Amino acid sequence: MACEKGGDVIQGTWKNVVHVSTAASEMDFTYVFDGKGNFTFIDADYDRTSKGTSVIENNNTLVRLHGATKNEAGEEKEYETVLTLDLNSNPPTLSAPMYTSDGTYLGLIIFEKQ
Repeated sequence: MACEKGGDVIQGTWKNVVHVSTAASEMDFTYVFDGKGNFTFIDADYDRTSKGTSVIENNNTLVRLHGATKNEAGEEKEYETVLTLDLNSNPPTLSAPMYTSDGTYLGLIIFEKQ
Protein backbone atom coordinates (compact mmCIF):
# COMPACT_ATOMS: atom_id res chain seq x y z
CA MET A 1 0.00 0.00 0.00
CA ALA A 2 1.49 3.32 -1.00
CA CYS A 3 1.68 6.14 1.50
CA GLU A 4 -0.55 9.05 0.70
CA LYS A 5 0.60 12.59 1.34
CA GLY A 6 0.12 13.31 5.02
CA GLY A 7 -0.03 9.61 5.89
CA ASP A 8 2.19 7.89 8.44
CA VAL A 9 5.24 6.94 6.36
CA ILE A 10 6.65 4.73 9.14
CA GLN A 11 3.55 2.63 9.77
CA GLY A 12 4.46 -1.04 9.97
CA THR A 13 7.17 -3.29 11.39
CA TRP A 14 10.87 -2.35 11.42
CA LYS A 15 13.46 -5.01 12.32
CA ASN A 16 17.11 -4.41 13.17
CA VAL A 17 19.41 -5.81 10.50
CA VAL A 18 22.77 -4.16 11.16
CA HIS A 19 24.56 -3.37 14.37
CA VAL A 20 28.02 -1.90 14.01
CA SER A 21 29.67 -2.13 17.38
CA THR A 22 32.83 -2.66 19.36
CA ALA A 23 30.87 -5.15 21.46
CA ALA A 24 30.30 -8.48 19.73
CA SER A 25 26.66 -9.21 20.44
CA GLU A 26 23.59 -10.10 18.43
CA MET A 27 20.43 -8.15 19.13
CA ASP A 28 16.84 -8.87 18.18
CA PHE A 29 14.99 -5.53 18.23
CA THR A 30 11.73 -4.60 16.53
CA TYR A 31 9.72 -1.38 16.28
CA VAL A 32 6.03 -1.59 15.38
CA PHE A 33 4.37 1.71 14.41
CA ASP A 34 0.56 1.68 14.34
CA GLY A 35 0.04 4.56 11.89
CA LYS A 36 -1.63 6.68 14.59
CA GLY A 37 1.50 8.07 16.26
CA ASN A 38 2.08 5.15 18.64
CA PHE A 39 4.86 2.58 18.73
CA THR A 40 5.86 -0.62 20.49
CA PHE A 41 9.54 -1.51 20.87
CA ILE A 42 10.32 -5.21 21.36
CA ASP A 43 13.64 -6.48 22.73
CA ALA A 44 13.31 -10.23 22.11
CA ASP A 45 16.67 -10.99 23.77
CA TYR A 46 15.41 -9.83 27.16
CA ASP A 47 11.69 -10.43 26.51
CA ARG A 48 10.90 -6.74 27.13
CA THR A 49 8.60 -4.30 25.42
CA SER A 50 8.10 -0.59 25.74
CA LYS A 51 5.38 1.61 24.32
CA GLY A 52 5.13 5.25 23.48
CA THR A 53 4.41 7.91 20.90
CA SER A 54 6.23 8.94 17.74
CA VAL A 55 6.42 12.20 15.81
CA ILE A 56 7.89 12.50 12.32
CA GLU A 57 9.85 15.74 11.86
CA ASN A 58 12.26 17.59 9.61
CA ASN A 59 10.65 16.77 6.26
CA ASN A 60 10.32 13.02 7.00
CA THR A 61 13.96 12.55 8.04
CA LEU A 62 13.69 12.32 11.85
CA VAL A 63 11.42 10.26 14.08
CA ARG A 64 11.21 11.49 17.67
CA LEU A 65 10.10 8.83 20.17
CA HIS A 66 8.80 9.26 23.71
CA GLY A 67 8.24 6.03 25.58
CA ALA A 68 8.29 4.21 28.88
CA THR A 69 10.02 0.98 29.83
CA LYS A 70 10.53 -1.05 32.99
CA ASN A 71 13.95 -2.00 34.34
CA GLU A 72 14.85 -5.31 36.00
CA ALA A 73 13.53 -4.00 39.34
CA GLY A 74 10.14 -3.29 37.75
CA GLU A 75 10.53 0.48 37.96
CA GLU A 76 9.07 2.38 35.02
CA LYS A 77 11.34 4.89 33.33
CA GLU A 78 10.45 7.37 30.59
CA TYR A 79 12.83 7.98 27.72
CA GLU A 80 13.18 10.00 24.54
CA THR A 81 15.21 9.11 21.48
CA VAL A 82 15.53 10.24 17.88
CA LEU A 83 15.84 7.91 14.88
CA THR A 84 17.07 8.97 11.44
CA LEU A 85 14.61 8.02 8.70
CA ASP A 86 15.78 7.25 5.16
CA LEU A 87 12.79 6.75 2.88
CA ASN A 88 15.02 6.78 -0.23
CA SER A 89 16.82 3.54 0.64
CA ASN A 90 15.35 0.26 -0.56
CA PRO A 91 13.90 -0.91 1.79
CA PRO A 92 13.45 2.24 3.90
CA THR A 93 15.60 2.40 7.05
CA LEU A 94 15.60 3.86 10.54
CA SER A 95 18.93 4.23 12.31
CA ALA A 96 20.26 5.43 15.65
CA PRO A 97 23.49 5.47 17.61
CA MET A 98 23.58 3.14 20.61
CA TYR A 99 25.10 3.98 23.99
CA THR A 100 25.57 2.14 27.27
CA SER A 101 23.88 3.47 30.40
CA ASP A 102 27.14 5.30 31.28
CA GLY A 103 27.26 7.03 27.88
CA THR A 104 29.84 4.87 26.09
CA TYR A 105 29.18 4.77 22.34
CA LEU A 106 28.51 1.20 21.15
CA GLY A 107 27.79 1.75 17.49
CA LEU A 108 25.02 2.32 14.96
CA ILE A 109 21.90 0.18 14.76
CA ILE A 110 19.86 0.07 11.55
CA PHE A 111 16.24 -1.06 11.19
CA GLU A 112 14.64 -2.02 7.87
CA LYS A 113 10.96 -1.78 7.10
CA GLN A 114 9.60 -5.30 6.73
